[in-house]
Amino acid sequence: MRVRILFLFLLISFCSCSFGQNVSDSLLATFYNKTLSISFLNKIENESNNSILIKTEFDKSLLIQQNNLNQFIFFDKKTSYHSVLTKPFKKNAGKVIYWIGHKWLGTDTVDINIVSEKIISMSRKRITLAVDFCDSVAMGYIPNARFIFDRAKKEWNLMTAEEIREQKRAELQQTFNSNR
Repeated sequence: MRVRILFLFLLISFCSCSFGQNVSDSLLATFYNKTLSISFLNKIENESNNSILIKTEFDKSLLIQQNNLNQFIFFDKKTSYHSVLTKPFKKNAGKVIYWIGHKWLGTDTVDINIVSEKIISMSRKRITLAVDFCDSVAMGYIPNARFIFDRAKKEWNLMTAEEIREQKRAELQQTFNSNR
């Protein structure tokens, strides 16, 4: 029994060392920062203070604090929305709160996703949010950014949401034309 467990442990260790990419937090932070920069490029979220609220479980000290137009304010799931929003709470109606996170698709592909929630109404005791999934319904799952490791060049390549959409459109068009 011990031999089987030891063999299984060694096999798993060998596979993860040989075939997977070791992605450090600093590299993952680079992916997050590029995605934030692309997603909020030339976008002014709130005219009064230019701050964007972003909920994440990633290490906030590694993330960019602002781009050319906006300041990013990061908080985690333990933080109450009430503590990061301005008072009076009724004036926050219409404000957007973003979530950012990552998803692994295999060992050499990382998707960075940003989801938005719009505050419909808010009081001291309650907050009503609407989550925006419209983009992903029409064409299926499309991340804000996809980072793919090129083994030949030994570098990570960025694929934006627009490039992924265009690729899906071309695939759908090809499928449609072949079914005629």
